[in-house]
Amino acid sequence: VPPSAAPAPAPVAAASPGWLNARDFGASGSEYSTTATTVAGAKEIAVAAVGDFQVGQGVMVSECHPRVVSQTLWGPRHAVVMGRPLQGKAELRGYDGTQGDWVILLIDIPEGGKAFRWSEDLARTWHPGGAVGPDWQPLRDGLEVRFSEHDWEKGYTVAFSCRGQLVSAIAAIDGTTVTLRDAPSRAVAAATLRHCDDAALQAAIDEAVKTRTNLHLPNGRYRDATLRRMTMLGHSGFAERDQCGILRTQGSSYFWGFGAKGCNAVTISNTRRVLVEDCHGRRMATECFVSGSRSRGLPDKPTQDHSQSTVYLRCSAIDCGRNAFNDVTAGSENTSVIECRIVDVGGCAWEGASRFVKFVGNYVRNAGTVAMGNLGVANRDATFPALGAGQHLVANNIFESTVPYGGAAVRAAVGATQVHITHNTFVNFNSSAVHLSGSSDPTHYPAAQAVVAGNLFDMTAVDAAPVPRTAIDISAAQVIVADNQILVRGECDPAVTALRLLEPAVDIAIHDNLIRNCGQGLACGRASSQVAAVIDPRTFTLGRRFLPLDHRLETQLQGWQIAWLTGGRAEALSTVEGITGASGTDPVTVRLAAPPERLEAGRSFDALPPQSNWNLHDNTIADCRQPVVFDIYGSPTTIFRNNILTRGATSGVPQAILVGGQVHLLGNHLVGFDEPGSAAVSLQASACRQTARSRIRDNVFSGCAEAVRDAVGGLWTAAVVAANAIVEPAVAAPAG
Repeated sequence: VPPSAAPAPAPVAAASPGWLNARDFGASGSEYSTTATTVAGAKEIAVAAVGDFQVGQGVMVSECHPRVVSQTLWGPRHAVVMGRPLQGKAELRGYDGTQGDWVILLIDIPEGGKAFRWSEDLARTWHPGGAVGPDWQPLRDGLEVRFSEHDWEKGYTVAFSCRGQLVSAIAAIDGTTVTLRDAPSRAVAAATLRHCDDAALQAAIDEAVKTRTNLHLPNGRYRDATLRRMTMLGHSGFAERDQCGILRTQGSSYFWGFGAKGCNAVTISNTRRVLVEDCHGRRMATECFVSGSRSRGLPDKPTQDHSQSTVYLRCSAIDCGRNAFNDVTAGSENTSVIECRIVDVGGCAWEGASRFVKFVGNYVRNAGTVAMGNLGVANRDATFPALGAGQHLVANNIFESTVPYGGAAVRAAVGATQVHITHNTFVNFNSSAVHLSGSSDPTHYPAAQAVVAGNLFDMTAVDAAPVPRTAIDISAAQVIVADNQILVRGECDPAVTALRLLEPAVDIAIHDNLIRNCGQGLACGRASSQVAAVIDPRTFTLGRRFLPLDHRLETQLQGWQIAWLTGGRAEALSTVEGITGASGTDPVTVRLAAPPERLEAGRSFDALPPQSNWNLHDNTIADCRQPVVFDIYGSPTTIFRNNILTRGATSGVPQAILVGGQVHLLGNHLVGFDEPGSAAVSLQASACRQTARSRIRDNVFSGCAEAVRDAVGGLWTAAVVAANAIVEPAVAAPAG
């Protein structure tokens, strides 16, 4: 920068009485930079113009201090192991700054450990490497790597982070000679000197917290820091979301790009009460706003310093590679994200296992999931059995367009309980909207106890071709879905499922919803679980599972049945004597009443409760290609009653209700299914609980080509059938 362009030093604004001023700690808030000439080992540098630089301020000088700042090892493969110190297991040499001011090198060693590949763009492209061994192997431009003895054959990924800049402070200024606190290690003819306020801002914040004093930041631009009414700029945006997220390496199977090259806007840890207001993050590679806290503790051993209230008010996260808002622990309480704007975010809009969260009044477009839960053995604390975790209120938000990460706009999973999703609007939504997951595994818990009410789902695809998507997807237990409207504007979209409900979820109430123009209105199916390991002929541990387990109960699900699957079809039944282990960290164990014919690791099965307690009533389903499908086992308490189903203008509708399993159809009105070959009710056989055990009574079939189609024969006559009214049918119901 020529001297004529150098600004005058900014005046130091005085803080109000009783306030600290960040300028007094050396914060500049300036964007000014200038060129500099450095000499290796000399603290004195020559600058083109001093500009607003002052003694005591933090600075950074590009290209003049090459070094490896981080070396981490990820893996082994098939294990969730975050980056840990490399400890000399591999070495890098040859970085001198000419290869770039910030170079991230990934060395990827697949299972077998014979040869490696490498990347310098966070796994977008890979280059072939050499042998994994003690000899130096060339990469590019003088960079070389070698390996010491290690169990490389298990599969690993190594990350080296190389920086060329020197971060220091100004010790003296004499004309155009600036003396730094630290000496650069490399001579550079045209380096860049710029302000660096990190240390000054952190010192000011530390003093404000220590003395319980307000902190004033004069107007300016502060790098990598945050306070009220600030904008923070990182280095990786929405276009780089693949480099910030999980990388598809052949070595480690769990590698996040932001672990090698990250930046946050705001980080909060173990702070009792925090208000972050009108703060804005852009291009953050890691979580934009992130917090975490220890737990409140037990009554006899309370924790004094834990997060009791964190409020993000009118903030924004826009054009970010990863999450917008995040709470990484189960211990934080009362975090609120209120009236914030989240746009073009490559990770979650919100992710948290914490307690009593409010996500209210926000605008979200092209951002990832509002992810509630993520709770498992690793982040569970001693208060979990008494307090639970993942309690959320998600209300009065606008969700628009698509979800680039996470599959659904709002998800309660792995441990989230006591969740309310109410009065949200989904606009022109070409992704799935709400997912309540009952899935769990050996290290995570299932979600349960949720209310989805008063929402409006406009699932119309406007800006792109329609993709398969579901408005409300439920496999969790203890769920109420009520007073929602789910629609597609214009013609029926066969890619949309309005409501999906999967067994073996129990205690489900779905009522007073309005559904229109969807490919499937209400789709009921099955979710299978899997044997992890066999202990004895009638005892095994669980792997992947969809079971409504309660961590407070030592033994549970006695009397349930297991349908063993072969090729996705039920072959045989077993009865559960009891399931244990869900209350601790030991493997969950299933004990059967008798040995099955074939019990082996990896075998899939469906779990059948004695009573499902599904009460599906007073819904209106119109103009859908498949209005209602029951591809389930069902139970004596699976009831579909007082619903209205109409074909409307949608063509190609095979039937109003497909019944496979024990489902009781009571008092429903089915109108206008009059196309040739169409039926009001189609009965098909169920693998274990036969459709014939259903009760079908007090229904009205009006203007239907065929009232009832019995695909097998004998199902209608064997069912408990009474008082059904057939109005102007083309074909009468079967006898009986």
